[in-house]
Amino acid sequence: MSEISISRTPTKDVIKVLADFMQAVVTDNDVTNPQSSRFQEYKLHKVFTRQQDGHDNQTLTLFHSRGVPSIDLHSYLVRILKYCPCPNECFISLLIYFRRITEKCRRTHNPFSVDPYSVHRLTIAGITASSKYFSDLFYTNSRYARVGGVHVGELNMLELQFLKLLDFELFVTPEELDEVAGQLV
Repeated sequence: MSEISISRTPTKDVIKVLADFMQAVVTDNDVTNPQSSRFQEYKLHKVFTRQQDGHDNQTLTLFHSRGVPSIDLHSYLVRILKYCPCPNECFISLLIYFRRITEKCRRTHNPFSVDPYSVHRLTIAGITASSKYFSDLFYTNSRYARVGGVHVGELNMLELQFLKLLDFELFVTPEELDEVAGQLV
């Protein structure tokens, strides 16, 4: 694929490229993966704190699950598209939102990373919020929860926390969308 056009590229193609990009970020942020740039730092942390659970307690958030979900990221995004269709803007805005949250957390010295334990919950919370922002047609939280594999009460908390981390700023300029779409290829 040479270039992503937000208005012309089929959403299934956007999802494939997005999943590959997000998976690369998740892999790099996976402190338990020897290929991760953070693995050595994690090993040292484990030696000094003697944690045995696979999580770095300094970075646990509401978005972290107890285990890594068995569904891969691409299949998860395809499932969301199949049962809760939304435009390309919703999917591409995820990266913008993740970047904004990460930058805010760095500024406030709150650890935050998109990793294998958090990416699925961040994704369903982000899609739920962005669908409501970008689309005239969106679904109930119970439907997003069912599709995302979480309880509706949990999704409600995840969505609220996601919005708080964004300071409720969901607006994304067309230029931002184009820039991020251009970085995906």
